Amino acid sequence: MDVLRTVTDLISQGRFANALQALDTMAVGAPNRPNADVLRAELLEQVGHHSTSRALAERLLKSRLLTAQNRAACEFTLARVLLDAGDTELAIPHLQRAASLAEQAGDFERLCWSQIRLLTTLAEKSTTEATAS
Repeated sequence: MDVLRTVTDLISQGRFANALQALDTMAVGAPNRPNADVLRAELLEQVGHHSTSRALAERLLKSRLLTAQNRAACEFTLARVLLDAGDTELAIPHLQRAASLAEQAGDFERLCWSQIRLLTTLAEKSTTEATAS
């Protein structure tokens, strides 16, 4: 995944638009294509292209080439798109799957983010009586 190092460096700096532009201009070989496509779906969501991000993530999840880590990333991306659209009910199962897949893959950073987002989503959805207990 060394070919994607520039993109991941830009992402870690919070420069999502630059990372997307770099990803679009680089030649990615077949072995790195699933990783690049997952990064593209995540970046599209980050820069606000939600419909394109959603379509790409849904298409990727149908692929048998994705690792559990990449599937977790796609599920988390779908959840973020749905939450931004206000569709909490559909987002919750995606967050649950993202957490489960991240745990399975040993991706503890994504596991943490998925669980935090799931916790806050459930807390916002619940009434004050339900959250008190």
